Amino acid sequence: MVAPGECVNDVVTTCSGCKTKLNVDVYRSPAGYYIGFFCPNCGPYSRESGYYASYCDAKRALISKNYGR
Repeated sequence: MVAPGECVNDVVTTCSGCKTKLNVDVYRSPAGYYIGFFCPNCGPYSRESGYYASYCDAKRALISKNYGR
C-alpha cells in the first residue's frame, strides 16, 4: 500500500505487495468516485485525485489527464 498522501502519477505501476501490474482507472468509495490504482489481489493501492460526484466527471478528468490532489 502506498503511504497516505503519496501519489504515483503514472498510468501504469506495479503493486509493491504482489508485483501485479496496475492501470490507473476510476474507482468508487463511500466518499465518491476517484482516479487511482486498485490491485485485484491486495485491494486499493493509491488515490491519485480528489473525489468526484459522478463516474462521468471522474472519467472525463482521467481522459483529459486533468486531475490531481
